[in-house]
Amino acid sequence: PLYGGLQRALQARHPGSRLGYVQIDHHFDFGDHSVLHGRHYHGSNGRRISELDGVEPAMMAFVGMGDITSARQLAGMRDSGITVRTMMDVRAHGFSACLAEACQRVLQVCDRLYVSID
Repeated sequence: PLYGGLQRALQARHPGSRLGYVQIDHHFDFGDHSVLHGRHYHGSNGRRISELDGVEPAMMAFVGMGDITSARQLAGMRDSGITVRTMMDVRAHGFSACLAEACQRVLQVCDRLYVSID
């Protein structure tokens, strides 16, 4: 809800602006459904943001993922155009470099960033 509200407020003040989403987290939070909680739960915020009007995969980046529970989900995110930098990337290239690259990629198609830190 916070990203969506900020996105609507930005559009009202600056029509045509695009709000990118960068998530720094050990998990993707890109789940579709929880048996216990349904579609809206702590592990689905990234997926729900990706489904909002005006959000495209190139507008999203995830940095620091270490708990990759689904190789198919990771491949699907990357194939769609979402930028993903896992903990393997962070160990190889450094956190600052991975975060800077992710932000730069999103800023190629957006003028502002929403950063989520978990």
